[in-house]
Amino acid sequence: MSKKKKFLTTIIVLSFLALSGFVYFKRDSFAKYMQPKEDECIPYDVLVSKDTNNYNVTWNTKSKCSGFVKYGEFSDNLNYTGINEKLNLSSTQHKVTLEKKWDNLYFIIISNNKPYGLGTSPMILN
Repeated sequence: MSKKKKFLTTIIVLSFLALSGFVYFKRDSFAKYMQPKEDECIPYDVLVSKDTNNYNVTWNTKSKCSGFVKYGEFSDNLNYTGINEKLNLSSTQHKVTLEKKWDNLYFIIISNNKPYGLGTSPMILN
Protein backbone atom coordinates (compact mmCIF):
# COMPACT_ATOMS: atom_id res chain seq x y z
CA MET A 1 0.00 0.00 0.00
CA SER A 2 1.40 3.38 -0.91
CA LYS A 3 2.05 6.12 1.65
CA LYS A 4 -0.79 8.18 0.19
CA LYS A 5 -3.33 5.34 0.64
CA LYS A 6 -2.10 4.64 4.20
CA PHE A 7 -2.41 8.32 5.06
CA LEU A 8 -5.92 8.52 3.58
CA THR A 9 -6.98 5.33 5.41
CA THR A 10 -5.57 6.68 8.68
CA ILE A 11 -7.45 9.98 8.25
CA ILE A 12 -10.72 8.13 7.53
CA VAL A 13 -10.32 5.83 10.55
CA LEU A 14 -9.41 8.71 12.88
CA SER A 15 -12.35 10.78 11.59
CA PHE A 16 -14.71 7.88 12.19
CA LEU A 17 -13.36 7.37 15.73
CA ALA A 18 -13.64 11.08 16.51
CA LEU A 19 -17.22 11.22 15.23
CA SER A 20 -18.14 8.05 17.15
CA GLY A 21 -16.69 9.50 20.36
CA PHE A 22 -18.54 12.78 19.86
CA VAL A 23 -21.87 11.00 19.28
CA TYR A 24 -21.26 8.70 22.27
CA PHE A 25 -20.63 11.58 24.67
CA LYS A 26 -23.39 13.80 23.26
CA ARG A 27 -26.15 11.16 23.06
CA ASP A 28 -27.74 12.25 26.37
CA SER A 29 -27.89 15.86 25.21
CA PHE A 30 -29.39 14.74 21.90
CA ALA A 31 -31.99 12.56 23.67
CA LYS A 32 -33.03 15.49 25.88
CA TYR A 33 -33.29 17.70 22.80
CA MET A 34 -35.59 15.19 21.08
CA GLN A 35 -37.93 14.88 24.10
CA PRO A 36 -40.97 17.19 24.20
CA LYS A 37 -40.71 20.08 26.62
CA GLU A 38 -42.44 19.47 29.93
CA ASP A 39 -45.20 22.06 29.39
CA GLU A 40 -46.03 20.56 25.97
CA CYS A 41 -47.25 17.34 27.64
CA ILE A 42 -49.70 18.90 30.09
CA PRO A 43 -53.15 17.43 29.35
CA TYR A 44 -55.80 19.94 28.25
CA ASP A 45 -59.41 19.64 27.02
CA VAL A 46 -59.84 16.66 29.37
CA LEU A 47 -63.27 15.12 28.85
CA VAL A 48 -64.88 12.18 30.62
CA SER A 49 -67.92 10.54 29.07
CA LYS A 50 -69.89 7.64 30.50
CA ASP A 51 -71.82 4.81 28.92
CA THR A 52 -73.39 1.75 30.56
CA ASN A 53 -70.20 -0.14 31.40
CA ASN A 54 -67.32 2.26 30.75
CA TYR A 55 -65.88 5.71 31.18
CA ASN A 56 -64.05 7.24 28.23
CA VAL A 57 -61.28 9.68 29.15
CA THR A 58 -59.96 11.88 26.34
CA TRP A 59 -57.38 14.67 26.38
CA ASN A 60 -54.97 16.51 24.14
CA THR A 61 -51.35 17.57 24.44
CA LYS A 62 -49.44 20.21 22.46
CA SER A 63 -46.73 17.75 21.35
CA LYS A 64 -46.63 14.01 20.85
CA CYS A 65 -46.40 12.61 24.35
CA SER A 66 -46.82 9.22 25.95
CA GLY A 67 -50.03 8.97 27.94
CA PHE A 68 -52.07 6.48 29.93
CA VAL A 69 -54.46 6.39 32.89
CA LYS A 70 -53.98 4.70 36.26
CA TYR A 71 -57.26 3.89 38.01
CA GLY A 72 -58.80 1.88 40.81
CA GLU A 73 -61.47 1.64 43.50
CA PHE A 74 -59.51 3.67 46.05
CA SER A 75 -57.46 6.84 45.60
CA ASP A 76 -54.42 5.31 47.26
CA ASN A 77 -54.60 2.06 45.29
CA LEU A 78 -54.68 2.61 41.52
CA ASN A 79 -54.04 -0.99 40.42
CA TYR A 80 -55.36 -0.77 36.86
CA THR A 81 -53.85 0.86 33.78
CA GLY A 82 -55.77 2.09 30.75
CA ILE A 83 -53.78 2.67 27.57
CA ASN A 84 -54.40 4.80 24.51
CA GLU A 85 -56.89 2.98 22.28
CA LYS A 86 -54.87 3.71 19.14
CA LEU A 87 -51.91 1.92 20.75
CA ASN A 88 -49.69 4.86 19.90
CA LEU A 89 -46.91 5.33 22.39
CA SER A 90 -46.82 9.05 21.59
CA SER A 91 -49.72 11.14 20.38
CA THR A 92 -51.32 14.57 20.69
CA GLN A 93 -54.83 13.07 21.00
CA HIS A 94 -55.43 10.50 23.70
CA LYS A 95 -58.43 8.30 24.44
CA VAL A 96 -58.58 5.68 27.16
CA THR A 97 -61.57 3.51 28.10
CA LEU A 98 -61.93 2.56 31.76
CA GLU A 99 -64.15 -0.35 32.75
CA LYS A 100 -66.72 0.73 35.34
CA LYS A 101 -66.21 -1.91 38.03
CA TRP A 102 -67.14 0.05 41.15
CA ASP A 103 -69.56 2.76 42.29
CA ASN A 104 -66.64 5.15 42.69
CA LEU A 105 -63.66 5.08 40.37
CA TYR A 106 -60.48 7.06 41.02
CA PHE A 107 -58.14 7.92 38.16
CA ILE A 108 -55.14 9.99 37.26
CA ILE A 109 -53.68 10.80 33.84
CA ILE A 110 -50.00 10.04 33.36
CA SER A 111 -48.54 12.16 30.56
CA ASN A 112 -44.88 11.81 29.73
CA ASN A 113 -44.41 9.99 33.07
CA LYS A 114 -45.91 12.83 35.16
CA PRO A 115 -49.25 12.55 37.03
CA TYR A 116 -52.06 15.00 36.31
CA GLY A 117 -55.31 15.06 38.25
CA LEU A 118 -56.35 17.31 41.09
CA GLY A 119 -52.82 18.56 41.32
CA THR A 120 -51.04 15.23 41.53
CA SER A 121 -53.93 13.48 43.33
CA PRO A 122 -56.46 11.21 41.60
CA MET A 123 -59.86 12.46 40.45
CA ILE A 124 -63.08 10.61 41.30
CA LEU A 125 -65.90 9.43 39.03
CA ASN A 126 -69.21 8.18 40.41
